[in-house]
Amino acid sequence: MLTFLILKMIHLLSIATWLGAGLLISGDVRRTIERGKPHTDLLPERVKRSGKIALIAGILTLGTGLGLIFNMGGFANVRPNIHIGFGLVLVMFVLRLGLIGPTWRKMEGSLGGDLAEARRLAGRFGMLHGIEHLLWLVVLVLMAFRL
Repeated sequence: MLTFLILKMIHLLSIATWLGAGLLISGDVRRTIERGKPHTDLLPERVKRSGKIALIAGILTLGTGLGLIFNMGGFANVRPNIHIGFGLVLVMFVLRLGLIGPTWRKMEGSLGGDLAEARRLAGRFGMLHGIEHLLWLVVLVLMAFRL
């Protein structure tokens, strides 16, 4: 029982950290690009820091989530909500690594020159972050309420 409570506490803290780490970054990116140089010089450091925190928290979230599932006897013993939420978290990882990351790298490369491309990519970056946060909302509802 103590193991379950510790895992659950770490799980909830890592979820909050993962969600919070990227909550404001897309607005920060858009506002910083609108301000232009020299403000854009410090933007990569902020985005990378937020991304690292989110990645570490995401890995902790997955790890503790799996720990909780196996503490309860495995996937056969958890509600369907948990299965769906776990799948959506994996989709969020694919979204971050397959779309958000590459979009950021392109945007970072365009920060040194004409910011028109960076502005265009900031819109895509914000849209992808919005999708990620919508998925977070769905996952949180699935985890909190029994279907």
